[in-house]
Amino acid sequence: MTWGKQDLEKTTYVPIQYDPECPFKYNNFVYSITLSRPLTSPEDVKTEHSDGQLRQQQPQPEPQPQPGSVGIPVGTRDLILRISNPDAEGMHSATRVENEVAILNLASAALRHVEPAVVPRVFAWGSASTAGSLGWILQERMRGAPVNEDFGAMSLEQKLGIVTQMAEILKALQDYKLPEGITGWGGATFDGQGRIVSAGMPSVGSGPWGSFEDSYRGRLHTAIQRADANPYIQGWRANGVRERLDAFIERGLPAQFAALAFKSDRVIVHADFTTNNLLYDAFSHRITALLDYDFAAILHPAYEFLRSFDGAGGQLRGWSGDESSEDATLRQAKLEGRFPSPLPANSDAI
Repeated sequence: MTWGKQDLEKTTYVPIQYDPECPFKYNNFVYSITLSRPLTSPEDVKTEHSDGQLRQQQPQPEPQPQPGSVGIPVGTRDLILRISNPDAEGMHSATRVENEVAILNLASAALRHVEPAVVPRVFAWGSASTAGSLGWILQERMRGAPVNEDFGAMSLEQKLGIVTQMAEILKALQDYKLPEGITGWGGATFDGQGRIVSAGMPSVGSGPWGSFEDSYRGRLHTAIQRADANPYIQGWRANGVRERLDAFIERGLPAQFAALAFKSDRVIVHADFTTNNLLYDAFSHRITALLDYDFAAILHPAYEFLRSFDGAGGQLRGWSGDESSEDATLRQAKLEGRFPSPLPANSDAI
C-alpha cells in the first residue's frame, strides 16, 4: 500500500470525549480517524511512478499479525486510535496495552454468537512497557449511539430491553471457558507463542494472584506501600492505625471471604460495564458495542457488581451513614436477587 502526501492531508483525526479543562488525567487519548480513501481498496496495490503512470505492484507476502490482532478488512475507512496516557493515575504500563488487547480477544470469543458483533477488533497495537513510550491500540470503529445519552429518556420497556441485553452479554462473559494459560486472578498478556496467559493487573501494578482473596490482599499491600511513601499520610502510623490495618490484612480479610460461595471462580470482568461504554442502534434498540476494556481483568464474578452498572441502577455501592431506607432495601434486593413485584412506582432502579 502506498500513501502519498495528499492522502495524509485528507485524513481527519478527531479527539473523542476530551475536555482540556477536565480536573483528572485521562487514562487514554482517543481519536476517531477517517481516512481519505479505504485503506485496503484494490487501488492500493497501484503506485504512481515518476513518469506519472500507474503500474501494478508486485504481490507482497502478507505480514504476520501481532498477537491478538487481525488484518484490516477491505474497504475500511473509519478507525479508532487509543493512545495510553503515561501520566494516568493508578495505571501501570508494564502490560496495560497487552492486557486490554488480550481481554478484547477473550471477550470477542465469549460473545462470538452475538449479532452484530459488539467487541471491537484490534488491527495493531504498541506496548507501553518501555519507559517513555506511548502505548497505543488501533481498532475497529463501532457503530451506534451512546446508550447513556438516551437512557434517561427511554420508556420503561425500552430500558428493560437494554438491561436484558446487558445481562445476556454479562452472562456470556462469565460463562466463557478461559484458556489454560489463565491460571490466576489478575490481568492477562501474551506469551512468546502468542497465547493468552495470566499477568499483573494494570490498575494495581501487581499480580497475578493465586486466589480472589489474595487479589484483595495484594491490593491492600500495594495501597499501604503507597501510604508508606507518602510524606503526609506516612503509612497511617499515627494513633495505631497502621497496626490495625496490618491486623485486618492478616486476620480480618480471610473472615470476609469465608462465606463467599464459589470462591474459585475466575471470569472475564469488564470492570466498567456501564451505559457510558455501550453503543446501541436507536431504531432497533439493539446494543451494538461494548467499549473501553482499560480496567478489564480476570477476577471473581462478584467484582463486576462492585465496579460496573453505574447509570443502569445495578452497581452495588458501599454503606453510608445517611443512606435512605429505600437505598438500603434496594441494595439488599440486589444482593439477594429478590425484588418486590410490582416495583415501586417511583423506583429509579431501572
